[in-house]
Amino acid sequence: MRTLLVVAVLSAPALAQEGVWTGYVNGWVKTGSAASTRPLTTSASVSAAQRQQAAQWYALQSLAASQYFYQQQLAAAAKVEREERERTEAAAQVALQLELGREQERTAQARAEAERARFEAQQAQLKLEQERLEQERLRAEEARQALIDEEAQRIAQRDAERRLEDERESMRRALVRAEEEAQPREKGPEIHRWVDERGVTHFSTRPREQR
Repeated sequence: MRTLLVVAVLSAPALAQEGVWTGYVNGWVKTGSAASTRPLTTSASVSAAQRQQAAQWYALQSLAASQYFYQQQLAAAAKVEREERERTEAAAQVALQLELGREQERTAQARAEAERARFEAQQAQLKLEQERLEQERLRAEEARQALIDEEAQRIAQRDAERRLEDERESMRRALVRAEEEAQPREKGPEIHRWVDERGVTHFSTRPREQR
């Protein structure tokens, strides 16, 4: 790269001359008045100065051709470098997009995981709440059953007390009757019976009066 720049500086005077590149055979051919009037010759009559001047001119043409070739190489290298840089930037952009996509995917997965954990925590809390309500229901049912059993026991106790009282009353009455029956009986007054004229039966301790 640095060598190409040095060659470009050295060949600047040659590029300043007007002409056209005709190839590696004839080299750089001037299009100005000097090029049109200068004949290309290799005869023995040409002087040493002219041969030296022609050699310098051909050397400049070769240098210009080399400079043109180097410029083409430099342009091609710059193009390759630019394309490589563009490919690198494109690859970096694609890699950045992929990384952003992966980051978004990781974020979405983390959000989904957090949501799933929150849902599981809610389910666990709901299960605990249901178990607590079930325990309270069981305790309430046990308390209600205990009240029912207690009321049944009170009713049974009252019934037992009432039956016991009835049995005591029956025993008391039986004792009273037994005592009454055990006492000696006295003969009561004589009962008189008669039927009057109307056919009515009469009972009395006094006899019927005779008329």
